[in-house]
Amino acid sequence: MKMKCVRFVGFFALALAALAGALLLQPAPAQAQTAGFPDVPASHPFHVQIETMSQLGVVNGYLDGTFRPDTPVTRQQFVKMALEAMRIAVSEADVSPFLDVQRMGPGTLYPDNYVAAAVREGIVSGYNTVGGPVFKPDASITVA
Repeated sequence: MKMKCVRFVGFFALALAALAGALLLQPAPAQAQTAGFPDVPASHPFHVQIETMSQLGVVNGYLDGTFRPDTPVTRQQFVKMALEAMRIAVSEADVSPFLDVQRMGPGTLYPDNYVAAAVREGIVSGYNTVGGPVFKPDASITVA
């Protein structure tokens, strides 16, 4: 279990470094176009970061056009954001080994193919249970 924690912390640090590098390459906020999430006003403490990540295609928000900045991030959401930020290729050939990761089928890569690609790259691992390997995709991540 300790190895999984170290691997996740290392992955988190790598993802943050990649995100910081990507943010430094973006135009100044005054020059950038906004994604216009109605629930992320300019006064929000992470407005610039959220808008920049949206412009990079790392985050999209929800189908209703909101971003929901105070909603906890799940493990599968974080995997997708990290792979997008690191520009790691994901395809239908990436097959998730976990019993609890929803398989979406051809044409839809999220969440199963993203989780599988993160496993392929050695970024994440799951949990071995009596019933088989699980990922706990809906578990919230923490800053720690």
